[in-house]
Amino acid sequence: GSFVVSANVVRDGLSCSGEAVFPEGVTTINTEAFKGATALTSIVVPTSVTQIQLGAFQNASSLSSVTFAAGSQLSSILDYGFDGTAITSITLPAALTSIGLYAFFGTTSLTTISFAPGSQLTTIGDDAFHGARALTSITIPSSVTSIGSWAFQDAWSLTLIDIPAGVTSIGNDAFTRASSLTSVRFLGNAPSSVGANAFSTIGASAKFLISEAATGFDGVAWSSRTVERA
Repeated sequence: GSFVVSANVVRDGLSCSGEAVFPEGVTTINTEAFKGATALTSIVVPTSVTQIQLGAFQNASSLSSVTFAAGSQLSSILDYGFDGTAITSITLPAALTSIGLYAFFGTTSLTTISFAPGSQLTTIGDDAFHGARALTSITIPSSVTSIGSWAFQDAWSLTLIDIPAGVTSIGNDAFTRASSLTSVRFLGNAPSSVGANAFSTIGASAKFLISEAATGFDGVAWSSRTVERA
């Protein structure tokens, strides 16, 4: 199979199989460019790509390896970008500022999410990693300010998470049914907005760890939680 590059945009990759290596100079992977490309197994994304558009690799169900070139300029992964893929681990570029809605929804083989040093990520969108049942490791970058609703719902294998000091908003059901989650460490004060059931049905013995100086953890959102200062 093949794909088309037109005006620095990759499109029409449905027939691709095996590995797709995009040429340097490409700036955009187009909306639904590889949607349903079930024989695609790996991709190499050059430095020049700045945006992965809506549903670009949605339901490319054999796609297990995604590599971003060193110095990647990728700034956004739009909604449904890698929804329904077979990615097992991924290192996201430092230039990435936003992860869209459902971007990695249903990536049930995903175990590890890493971020390149100096990450500029600010937003993890609604349902971004919803259903990532095998996820055991993610270090949310310190630059993040918002974790969307249902972002990590059904992340059954996640046992601990650090919430950066800059996070001001955690959406509804953000960690609902992350049933192995037993340690939630807040690196700053309580977020000013915590949605309904943000930590519902997590580990039965879960503890919320905060610093001696942390404030804002005396409200209703925390009243039924085990909050420990360290």
